[in-house]
Amino acid sequence: MRVLAIAALLVLASAPASSSTEEAVSTTKIISDVVQRIHKLVMTAPSDDEMRTQVKTVLEEFVDFPEFGKLCLGKHWPELTPAQQGEYLTAFRTLLQNNYLRRFKRGQDFAVKVSDTPRLNKEGDRIEVATSITTPSDNVTVDVHYRFYKTPKGWKVYDIVVDEVSMMRNYRKSFSGVYARDGFAVLLDKMTKKAVDLQDGKTDKDDL
Repeated sequence: MRVLAIAALLVLASAPASSSTEEAVSTTKIISDVVQRIHKLVMTAPSDDEMRTQVKTVLEEFVDFPEFGKLCLGKHWPELTPAQQGEYLTAFRTLLQNNYLRRFKRGQDFAVKVSDTPRLNKEGDRIEVATSITTPSDNVTVDVHYRFYKTPKGWKVYDIVVDEVSMMRNYRKSFSGVYARDGFAVLLDKMTKKAVDLQDGKTDKDDL
């Protein structure tokens, strides 16, 4: 009986680890699939516009833009009216898409290494998957980490960390400063102009 009891305890103790492993594999696969699809689009798209449109479609599948946007506005989110929240999220989606897209040039090859040891938090509802992107023509390597959280629809990204800088935290600092000082209308205008500048290659900075 004692042997059976010990065996039962061992099985129970191992269950969470197995579950955690499955979750880690799931998010790693998401990123691996995403980078493969984006690489194919970058290398084969017939035009810049087509590449951008298709990559945006891929982003929609694994990035939770509304949650990402809410976190970036922080404590000020509840202060907005429903209409303002809608305007803000629309502007934020375009801003984040253009910020992400600026790292890719149609026809320019790149290699992505995805870590097979993602970090899972104690609660099991947050995972960070590390990748590194190398552009041979420029001999430049950028570390990009994707932070996932568990939703009813599966794992979704709520933050992207580039070379140890959290986009969410960086945006929150920038957005909060503009909102507190100048108000919502100015924040929205700056976000919109920033998105255009990113698309046109006029800036490589995240803050407004």
